[in-house]
Amino acid sequence: MNKIFAFLLLLCSLSAHAESPLKGTWQQKFPDGRTATLLCSENYLMLAEYHFIQKKYFRSAGGTYQLSKIGQKKVISFKKDFNTQDPMTAGTTIATLYTLVNNVLSVQQGPLAGTWQKVVETGTSNLAGNWRLKAKEDANFVMQTQLKGSLKTIKLLTKQYFHEVSFNIDTQQFFTSFGGTYSQKNKKYYEKINFNAMIPKQAGQSFEYDFILNGTDWLHARQSNKGERVNEVWERIE
Repeated sequence: MNKIFAFLLLLCSLSAHAESPLKGTWQQKFPDGRTATLLCSENYLMLAEYHFIQKKYFRSAGGTYQLSKIGQKKVISFKKDFNTQDPMTAGTTIATLYTLVNNVLSVQQGPLAGTWQKVVETGTSNLAGNWRLKAKEDANFVMQTQLKGSLKTIKLLTKQYFHEVSFNIDTQQFFTSFGGTYSQKNKKYYEKINFNAMIPKQAGQSFEYDFILNGTDWLHARQSNKGERVNEVWERIE
């Protein structure tokens, strides 16, 4: 009897640590040229809808998620940290049915509703995961701590895609959302913008940064030819 109990505990432990089948990048393509991109880490997701050619941004949403089963039915529970279509729902959780067959994800309702196709991403990345802005250089070139209060700036990266947002989780205020693809080479980090809620004309532009990984910290800096500086420290979060 004790052996059976121990075996069941082992199964539960393995299930709890199994990699999320949603981990990675998913997309929806619409006939009018719009694209919706869904990025998932182990427990966090972000989505954005935009029109790359027209340089238009439509919406973003994000938060933690969990997968479970009710009998043979699969359920995704999504707790919204932000939702630009309905800001007052921030902090609430929606549970809905989903299916996942042959890299096609179908979600029945809520902000994630629709049919998503898995994006094939090659290679590996030591930046993939969730990051929160820890410190940022101000106009006087002084690093200011950002990890405090309800204001959050979060960056989620898969192997090739990224999405960054800033929001206030208590007041439901939303400040910015931008994302696209990224790459790394010779201690350089490159971002190509697919959408930017605050600066739509940035779609298609690329930016180069110096970067250093130091334990759980990611140092991220650049200076443009116009003298604009970005100097940030990001902290890896679960």
